[in-house]
Amino acid sequence: MTGNIVIFVTDQRQSNLAACLPGKIHRLDWRRGVEKEEALKVLDNSRYLVLPVPVTKIERNHDVNLILKEELTREKERDWMLFGGIFGPEWRQRCEDAGTEYYDMMTDAVVVHRNACITAEATVAEILKYSDYSIREQKIIVSGYGRCGREIARVLSAMGAKVTVLARSAEARRLARTEGHEAVDFSSDALMVKTAAELRYSETAFIKRLSEKEFQIRYFTPAAEVDLCGHATIASFKVLLHAGIIHDNDTYLNHTLAGDLNIACKDGFVLMDMAAPVKIGEITQKSALDELYKVMGSSYDEQLAKGLTLLPQMISTGLPDIMLPLVSLADLAALAPDMPALSALSARYEVTGVHAFTLDKAGDADDALCHARNFAPLYDIDEEAATGTSNGALTYYGYLNGFVKDGDDCKIIQGEKMGRPSLILTHLDADCSADGCEGGTASACQIQVGGSAVILAEGEIHL
Repeated sequence: MTGNIVIFVTDQRQSNLAACLPGKIHRLDWRRGVEKEEALKVLDNSRYLVLPVPVTKIERNHDVNLILKEELTREKERDWMLFGGIFGPEWRQRCEDAGTEYYDMMTDAVVVHRNACITAEATVAEILKYSDYSIREQKIIVSGYGRCGREIARVLSAMGAKVTVLARSAEARRLARTEGHEAVDFSSDALMVKTAAELRYSETAFIKRLSEKEFQIRYFTPAAEVDLCGHATIASFKVLLHAGIIHDNDTYLNHTLAGDLNIACKDGFVLMDMAAPVKIGEITQKSALDELYKVMGSSYDEQLAKGLTLLPQMISTGLPDIMLPLVSLADLAALAPDMPALSALSARYEVTGVHAFTLDKAGDADDALCHARNFAPLYDIDEEAATGTSNGALTYYGYLNGFVKDGDDCKIIQGEKMGRPSLILTHLDADCSADGCEGGTASACQIQVGGSAVILAEGEIHL
């Protein structure tokens, strides 16, 4: 067999395999983007395609994935042979429909074993490269106990590490323990608390797949578990899309402590149903208003003098927050909360924190309904760049106060002060024919919150 070879570069395994095949080698590094014209020219003159392990990695690059889909379904003679690892049902069907031969390297026991050994060696190399400590006596978590996870755990243990295996399967955990490792389920509360505290992100989401279209997600701040986190949900399903575990333009179910929520993936965006909105209360007493604005580093009297007409309200679409209206963007930017005092105030009102906003310049070039800032020091979050539940609550607040209408699609900008501006999309449907609906009660409203996310890093966690 002869012919040109195209390798879709992900790691050294593709290059090593291509070197064993006859013909001229063309490298397409999908991680850095590939021009469609360049890719088509190379593909038209190719005989062999060397794909990643797993093959679904190619789906992380939207453009390259579409190119391959088009080429495999094109109605013309195509004498291709595909090499890769772990061809899923969709990829197998694509090849069979196109009459394209493919070889799944991960069906070869020798390849599987050598791949696990190489993976273990590479893992150790990465630890040594990016860590300031030796492996011996370190506590290291290995996620999963398949062939690669098992070999990684063996090598690390042989080097003196104290290995803990995370595995969903009871059988995998049993095997790990018989081979001398500690083993816990992914849902270990202690492990999730410890991991979130170590990462120090505003929220850490832990995802457990229940079925093809059902997931359970639990959310932890550095200090405690919370029932729901909107932006962490958006990010979680974006990661699932990135990994090829779920598919675009489809719907899924997310089980949370705040209830079961429908998730829609549409054209790369993720939209999630919020829990039914609830108005918990309203802050009306002058002394309470003075205290609240003072704690936030503002002044209620000054806001009144500038034309403030709205009152703070406590709203929940999964997590309760105080909606804090301000007159201008300058007032919003100037907020400097007394964090200890805000923590105490949040505990007293039994809310997660304060979601401050202004309608100033709404409808201008940014086409935003409002700009917002979110503070939750009670949960060890001084300020957050994007908050799904709070912006869902803000949308309901807008409906109750007349600046959001039934059927509105809203844009909210958050995180500007942090240098991390985030665009949050919300949608409100109000069924005013529902029993007991008076201006939009909780039972009559459905709110969706969504947006997109950018994957900044991926890797393993060592505790």
